[in-house]
Amino acid sequence: MGYGIFFMLGVIVSLAILVAQWVGILGLRHVGRSGAWWSMAVGVAFSTLGLITSFALPFLFSRGIGGGSQHFAFIASSAIPAFGSLLFAIGFAMHGLKASRSASRMQELEQLTAAMSEEINQLREAGSKAV
Repeated sequence: MGYGIFFMLGVIVSLAILVAQWVGILGLRHVGRSGAWWSMAVGVAFSTLGLITSFALPFLFSRGIGGGSQHFAFIASSAIPAFGSLLFAIGFAMHGLKASRSASRMQELEQLTAAMSEEINQLREAGSKAV
């Protein structure tokens, strides 16, 4: 079809990014399907759709199958993956914030446990001295 080397390089990089995103959301589906997960899933779906349309549109227009404005179609095929990337980034940020809050809470609970253990030890020592 006469695709240039830079186009093919872009497709390879895009595929690598998409594979990483798909692996990530499939791995996170067991943790829970929160709003962040859904945002990332929809974003990856849009990005995948955009990659498919970037291949399909030139093929369809070269065969005379696609109707309408080619200019609009190419802009739309660029906007779809950009919107998908934006959605994925928003979901990823939301997931990161949730993970950060969870780690912070876990650290607080560990500190509380250590403090309670120390207090129990002090009470035992004070109780054994009183007897």
